[in-house]
Amino acid sequence: MKHVLKLSVLAASFSFAVLSFQSMALAQQGSGSSLPAKATKKVTAVVLPLSESATADYKKTFAAKTGMNADEISQSPIKDFVEVIVGTKVYYMNKPGNWLFDGHLVDMETRTSVTQERMHALEIKAQPKMNWETLILADAIKLTKGQATPGRVLVTFEDPNCGFCKKLAPELEKLENMTIYTFQVSVLGPNSKTKNESIWCSSDRTSAWKTVMKEGVAKGGTECDKTSLDRNTELAQKLHVNGTPTLFFADGSRSVGYLDNIGIEEKLAKIRAK
Repeated sequence: MKHVLKLSVLAASFSFAVLSFQSMALAQQGSGSSLPAKATKKVTAVVLPLSESATADYKKTFAAKTGMNADEISQSPIKDFVEVIVGTKVYYMNKPGNWLFDGHLVDMETRTSVTQERMHALEIKAQPKMNWETLILADAIKLTKGQATPGRVLVTFEDPNCGFCKKLAPELEKLENMTIYTFQVSVLGPNSKTKNESIWCSSDRTSAWKTVMKEGVAKGGTECDKTSLDRNTELAQKLHVNGTPTLFFADGSRSVGYLDNIGIEEKLAKIRAK
């Protein structure tokens, strides 16, 4: 199904003037950032729940018109349109089912893509949580800072050639009373695989990992059982780890990308407060 059905009449229907901002919103989709902010006040649309019978009718209509099955349907911020969720994709359909919008809905007050925010929330919800009980911690490089403390534990997935992993390394060193398990993955090509194998075959894996983070040079051996690295790759795929560094906390939640030590401490504090 293509992006838009009969878009020429939609502009008159949308009080948010979505169509005039669609190209700008799409340009922001890859970076996940919003449009240039024009107002600081957040305007939250009131979304009314639909009855079970109405939801069933909309799902039936959507399937008949598009050939897709909706996972969720709810009222949208646009009058007379419902929000249709298929996986992590967001569509907007009018109630009779004869108009469909596939694109970004933009809040004119904040100049942010409501659709992008919704899709981001769906992606986070769809991510599998890490189960500590099933982890093979022996497949990771262990770093202990101070005393082992309940809740103050991290699992990281890192590539030896990852620039942001190298930026993360000194921040991890600043943490106190922390246990960190680093699962080596090779997402940046054959050279990463070679370095990971050398580090894993080292007599002191923790020191070898610190060296590659600081100097970019992998010092270690070449001959050892490397099946742990294969299991790390499988684990990363299972957890939908698509980039490095990716950090997992004690509650199984994740953070993707670089965090400084203050950001890590803030997340640890939120977990303790739960």
